[in-house]
Amino acid sequence: IAANPDSIGIGLGEDTGVVITGGDHLETIGSGQVIIFDGHELQHTNIADVDEGEALSIEHMVVHIIAKGYHYNVRERAFFAPLKVES
Repeated sequence: IAANPDSIGIGLGEDTGVVITGGDHLETIGSGQVIIFDGHELQHTNIADVDEGEALSIEHMVVHIIAKGYHYNVRERAFFAPLKVES
């Protein structure tokens, strides 16, 4: 993401996955978490100046941590809580 800030990175925790619908809508499934790394607001990174294995600095990385039932829209870069159903 530091080298391609217009991209979105997705990290999957153990026993966790995503269901993708409509090509851009993610829903977390499983017992862990999904981490979304969004670089569209990056202001500075030293990615061009460091060698492999050296420490990386990134300013203004947007990070979403999404548990089971939560949603994320990749196109809109938007986080959504589960819908509450009233009985």
